[in-house]
Amino acid sequence: MGGSCPDKQELQGRLIDILHRISGADPAVITPEARLMEDVGIDSLGFYEILIEADTNFGIRIKEEELLRFRTVADIQQHLESLSPRQSNGSQS
Repeated sequence: MGGSCPDKQELQGRLIDILHRISGADPAVITPEARLMEDVGIDSLGFYEILIEADTNFGIRIKEEELLRFRTVADIQQHLESLSPRQSNGSQS
């Protein structure tokens, strides 16, 4: 049914789980429009945990300067979708 790359819904679910583990916030609060620091409770160390988790869970490396620009959950999700290995899935050289 699904490939090795998560679809948009699965990516969002896994991202919510990661943010919940890092922050301890109620998953119901972790919506796309939730602000990472104010609503979810991600601190500066938490941003680096997101970087590590993205690499571990999705095989996606987020650059430090990009990481610090994220303000909402949707910012992270859109960034992960844009870097998803989906596009290179068909032709691997």
